[in-house]
Formats: sequence, structure tokens, C-alpha cells
Amino acid sequence: RHYITALAKMFSKAGWDIAAWNNRTCNGPINRTIKLYHHAASYDIRTVVDYAIETYGYDEICLAGISMGGGQTLRYMGQGDEFPLPEQVKKAVAISAPCFLPESAETLYSPSNRIYEQRFLKKLIGKIKAKAAQFPEIDIEGIDQLKTLKEFDNRYSGPLNGFENADGFYEYCNPYPFMANIDRPTLIINALNDPLLKGRCYPYEMIEANEHLFLETPKRGGHVGFAMWGSEFTYSEKRTFDFLNKSLEQFQGR
Repeated sequence: RHYITALAKMFSKAGWDIAAWNNRTCNGPINRTIKLYHHAASYDIRTVVDYAIETYGYDEICLAGISMGGGQTLRYMGQGDEFPLPEQVKKAVAISAPCFLPESAETLYSPSNRIYEQRFLKKLIGKIKAKAAQFPEIDIEGIDQLKTLKEFDNRYSGPLNGFENADGFYEYCNPYPFMANIDRPTLIINALNDPLLKGRCYPYEMIEANEHLFLETPKRGGHVGFAMWGSEFTYSEKRTFDFLNKSLEQFQGR
């Protein structure tokens, strides 16, 4: 994805080591298990971070996640009670992040986002067909007649991940309940004109209650946009760079 490679380029030029990865089945070979990627897959972040620490001995790691990856990053940063966060993880940024997934899903299903919804639906149907070739027990009869993402999630995303339906799946995947527990500097950049976000995806009250959380809500930027005229990098890329390069001492006394 261009927004990942652009961030990698910016940080690499400044001397950072970069580890960038796609969610399972995204932009590469289909994964070998029956489950697809989803918003709650913070365990993959944990695996990559732990590997980097154990194998290469990094003493400072910063994270940046975009769109669904932003939600996964927020979930990971707030899961310390269940999975202690390594001390090497210092800061994080989440861009265009669906902080409150049920409301984001509701927005995606609205008529104004029909183009987005159908694009996502087409990709997911293709992935399920590939999965069915691996796992014949997956029933794809009538899959091309699915009209909405909610129908898809009710039939596949929920049940394949152990849930009865889409709503239960969204509640489980929601990063919002974990964000109150975040105890490292974490920046959320969500544009006010993002067509996929609303309501608690702009977590103003939580930001006020947690000194480790920071929120920026530019008027424009759309969903993973943030283009700046005449600049090689976007607003969100520059703000990510600035935030992750600040010393921890600069966050004290907010």
C-alpha cells in the first residue's frame, strides 16, 4: 500500500529500521488457516513486536497503523492488563482509525458509502472463494447474491470467528473499550470529513480522561487521504513522523 511505503520511506531516510507487514490474505498469498484477518487481530502485532525484540534486540519500538490497522494498533496498546506491553514499545500513531467499530460499520452501510461498501464486498467475496478452495466445508452457494457487507459478515465474518452474527463480531472487535487502558503516548489522527467514521470514532471524552492519548481532527483528509499541495508527504505522515520522534520527556506534564 502506498501509504505504508510512504511512511517507511520517510522514517528510513531518518535512520529508522522499518518493519512493515500486511494483514493476512492482504496483498499476498492466501493464509493457510480458515480465519481471515479482522479488526481484533492485534495478536499479529504482538507476534511481530515480540519477534523484533527477541531476534534483533531493539530497545525502542514505535508503531503506526492505518485504517483497520489503526484500530488494531489501539487495541494492542490497550491490552496491557491481559498481555503486558513490552517496555520497548514507546509510542504509537493510529490514522483514520475506526475507534468505535459498531458506529463505523453503521456509517459504512449508509447509502452515501455504497461505492466503498461494494468495493470491500467484492474483495471479501473473492477471499472467501479462495478460502473455500482450501477448506471445502465453507459454503459459498449463493455468495455472489450477497448485496451488503452486513449480509457478508452475518454469513462469514461472524461465524468463521466464533460469533453468531455480525453485531457480536463488531462488538468483540471494537478497540474502544481498550483505549482507556493505554499508558504510552498514542496519537489518533481522524479527519472530520472521513466518510467511514462518526460518533465515538472521535473519542474526545476519552482523550480528556487519559493523558497518554492525543487526538487530532483535521477538517479535511477523508479516509487515509491528508494530501498536502506541493509536498512529497501527507499531513498524517508528517504528523506521525513528528510525534514518534519526540522524546518521552516532551509528553510529560500535558
